[in-house]
Amino acid sequence: MRRYHQMIEFVRNKDFILDLGCNTGRGGEEIKSKYPNSILDGVDIIQERIDKIPPGIYRNLFCNSVERVAFVGLKYDAIIGGEFAEHIPINLLKEMLHLFKTILKPGGHIVLTTPNPDYLLVKLGRDGVIRDPSHVNIMSHKVFRSLIEEAGFKNIQIKGTGRVSSVIGSSFPMLSVYGSYMVLAEPDTD
Repeated sequence: MRRYHQMIEFVRNKDFILDLGCNTGRGGEEIKSKYPNSILDGVDIIQERIDKIPPGIYRNLFCNSVERVAFVGLKYDAIIGGEFAEHIPINLLKEMLHLFKTILKPGGHIVLTTPNPDYLLVKLGRDGVIRDPSHVNIMSHKVFRSLIEEAGFKNIQIKGTGRVSSVIGSSFPMLSVYGSYMVLAEPDTD
C-alpha cells in the first residue's frame, strides 16, 4: 500500500486512472479512499484475483491485456503500475509501453514502479527479488528509461521507492539505496 500512496502522489490529474496489476483491489481501495471521485479501471492477468475485488472500486475490470482497454477506446489521465513490469517479457513490455500512448489523454502520464537490481542489499546477496521465477524482466533504471524513450515518452523522471523512501524521500541522489524505483513520464506528442 505504501507504493500506491507514493505513486498516487505523483499523479497530477486523478480523474481517470488505469491501475495495472490491480490484483484483489487493495491498491484501488487506497486510491478511492484518498480520491473518492476518481474513476478507476483495473487490469490483472489472473481472473481469480479480479473475482475477489469488492464492488464499487473499479468502473471496469479487464483480465489479461491492456489491448482490450485500447479496443474499448477508453482514455486515462494516468496509468499506474506498481511492481508489474518485472512480470512482463521485454518484447511484450515494449508493445505495452507503445500502447500506453494510445490510451492516455492529452496531458496524461505514466507512474510505474519496479524492483531495483542495483539495490545495495541485492548486491550484498539479498537477491530473492532477482531469483523470483515470476520476475522475467528485472531492469536497471537506465534500461527502463531507454525503453520508455523508445516508446515515445518524454520528461522521464526516476525516483526511489520502497521502504527507505518513507525515511529519506524519493529523491536521494543514490538510487542504489532504494529497493525499487519509480518511473514517471508523459507521451511525446510532437
